[in-house]
Amino acid sequence: LTQFGRWYTNFGTPSVSVEQQHADGVLTISFTQSQPIVADLQSDPQPLHIPMALGLIDAEGKDLPVQLAGEENAAAGTRVLELTETEQSFKLVNVPEGSRLSVLRNFSAPVKVQQTLSADDNAFLLANDSDDFNRWEAGQRLALNVLQKLASAHASRMPPAIDDPETAKLIAALAAVAADDSIDPALKAELLTLPTEEYLGQQQDVVSVESNHVARNFLREQLAVAFTDDWLRIYNGHQNSPDGLSGAANRRLRHVAMGYLATANNPAAEGFVKAEASSQNMTDV
Repeated sequence: LTQFGRWYTNFGTPSVSVEQQHADGVLTISFTQSQPIVADLQSDPQPLHIPMALGLIDAEGKDLPVQLAGEENAAAGTRVLELTETEQSFKLVNVPEGSRLSVLRNFSAPVKVQQTLSADDNAFLLANDSDDFNRWEAGQRLALNVLQKLASAHASRMPPAIDDPETAKLIAALAAVAADDSIDPALKAELLTLPTEEYLGQQQDVVSVESNHVARNFLREQLAVAFTDDWLRIYNGHQNSPDGLSGAANRRLRHVAMGYLATANNPAAEGFVKAEASSQNMTDV
């Protein structure tokens, strides 16, 4: 327990960088953990014991069994790798071409993951990851990238790139989410909510409040107009709001839909607002 105890003595939030290389059915995953240097307090932080939960997803969006090199059999579902050194590598075998890696499932450790993922990767994970946290995280990464480009364009006095491929991938991925009625309402509400302006600013060296505001409003308008029928269907389909978690989830998703309809200046939104104002539930207001 000595190494695990460093979680209580080391300073700051650790980061874990992830690199992967696939060849001949073998996926090599390299992890490097790092921690903040704190003057006079933490000049040479020792490695932590980090449980890293991960899974594999095939090209069709189905979870694959995970088999480490040297194991006789693969194990289904999510596996937990124990990171105990500053740099560690693991080899997964019998990994089909086109498979995607899903790391830090269930937020298995309070760390920041750094990895290079394309817009296609994030869109795929948003659509297919069986882990709710990672699915949400992939959507946030994809949306954040789009928002950063929009904010940068505004700060440079450039018009937004409406035909941007990454924006198109985000809209397509969120369209699939909006149309999928099998997703739990609480999760669906979070998947359809864009990163906040505050969070966008936290990723910037120099914060442009106006550009961030304009960028987020522009993207909201794009989504509001693109999914009008879905927003109406979602709102009307989640009127049942009993006490308890299921009712709270329905109300949360209904409010997300109403917000987008209002952003699009949909005439139905005015009636929705009046109906919500007469509600007997505080979370409906």
